[in-house]
Amino acid sequence: MTETATDRETIEVLHRFRNQTKAAKYLGISRNSMKKRICRIRKKGLMSETTTRTSQVKRYVITAAQNNTQAHPQFLESIHQYCEHFGAKLMVIPVNYENITLTSKNGREEKWWAAGLVPHFVTERQTLNDNLMLMADVSVNATNKHPLSGFETVTGKRSGIFGHGQIEMQMIPTPLSKLPKMLHTTGSVTMPNYSDTKAGRIAEDNHCIGALVVETDGSRFWIRQIRADEDGAFYDLNLKFTPSGIEQAEPALGLVCGDIHWDFICPQVKAATFTASDSIKAVLKPRKLILHDVLDFYSASHHHEKNALLRFHKHHNQKNNVQNELDRLVDGVREITHEEDDVVFVGSNHNEHFGQWLNRCNPNDDPENALVYHEVRLEQLRRAKESREFLDPLEWWFEKHLTDRRFQFIDHDSGMVVGKYDISNHGHIGANGSRGSAKQFTKFGGYYILGHSHTPGIYKNVIQVGTSSVLRLEYNDGPSSWLNSHAIIYPNGLASLIHIIDGRWRA
Repeated sequence: MTETATDRETIEVLHRFRNQTKAAKYLGISRNSMKKRICRIRKKGLMSETTTRTSQVKRYVITAAQNNTQAHPQFLESIHQYCEHFGAKLMVIPVNYENITLTSKNGREEKWWAAGLVPHFVTERQTLNDNLMLMADVSVNATNKHPLSGFETVTGKRSGIFGHGQIEMQMIPTPLSKLPKMLHTTGSVTMPNYSDTKAGRIAEDNHCIGALVVETDGSRFWIRQIRADEDGAFYDLNLKFTPSGIEQAEPALGLVCGDIHWDFICPQVKAATFTASDSIKAVLKPRKLILHDVLDFYSASHHHEKNALLRFHKHHNQKNNVQNELDRLVDGVREITHEEDDVVFVGSNHNEHFGQWLNRCNPNDDPENALVYHEVRLEQLRRAKESREFLDPLEWWFEKHLTDRRFQFIDHDSGMVVGKYDISNHGHIGANGSRGSAKQFTKFGGYYILGHSHTPGIYKNVIQVGTSSVLRLEYNDGPSSWLNSHAIIYPNGLASLIHIIDGRWRA
């Protein structure tokens, strides 16, 4: 049985409220009618029992406010719309700052706070759940360029949120028995108001009119970033919140997925992102799917060349056949996309392993892969005879075997922009051919969304996604900072990370 528009709407509203009575009221139907809908949807296999279970979900909107500074009134009103809609609690962390430019001109002014904020102030440390702390008692210098620096241990084993005018996020490696620890700053509901010093000008440039949406369900939590437009409106998932009300959002401009590594993709992440009826792709309807490291190339990885036991294991367990891995990848891309999707493959280091293997392989010593080697190498040689624009072997393979999909391959020089963000860099290549990092990209100016590290992060205008793979692979021994995280680019061109926790991308 196929899914109808009514089914999709019902599933979406149930996910939003996690309560049948509230969902029925929102849809304008009786509770008995809601029960009948749920029964019908379950018979179709479109929804699990967990969707409608009694929920412990709590929601918060957390931001910061600077003294002697006006709030962005429209943004504050949009936040109130959000809180009223979801029953969320607004929490504002006051940030104290003395603007020496104003003090020198007008003398010391008595401290005051923007109207409407004080009732929502939080000044003491609070436990939001077993794994997340609100560090409202910690004063972070308003002009600190790296507001999370030095806080790696102050929250103990829990993640922590700190009030600051900049939105920054970093992961702290944690033993793999637990998810990594996340540290986050909030952005601000007040306007930028800094001194005319060097520190003040840098702080103004980094200032973000924004906040964090925090959802908790038992010991789990999800954090998303909300960034205001000039008119104070903002997006969160598939809704737009304005000072005057709530609207259904237009399709997202793009979804930048955590590195795919198809042969090692986490099944829960695949479902939550692509294939479930309430997946990110189904709900947010991104106009572009941007995929990093879609190929792992485990079958002929250069990292295995000096590991005799691993090569022996791969040989006897049918894990070293390149064509089989490529065929699985083609089938996988076909599984997670549709004919109408606009798919972008970002040039990435694991994708490049295919071409590197072709350069170093001696097919006489690798009879299992000799045919695929000669097939691709012959085409490379034909192209190289005509041009120094050398053939990307993975792109050619897809052009030959994935003819029912729309896609394009880009590299770090493509300069493709989606919304405000350059999405053409994987992140493995930095300045002058050096090894790249998210912090290095903050020095280039502009907005970027990167992959590569499997560790999500936000540093000024640079966002780094995590991974779509399982969280333990052969090369991340020891404490890990990996997390299943994507970035969604909203219709206003601004972006947020979306984390998948225990197979769920929202509470």
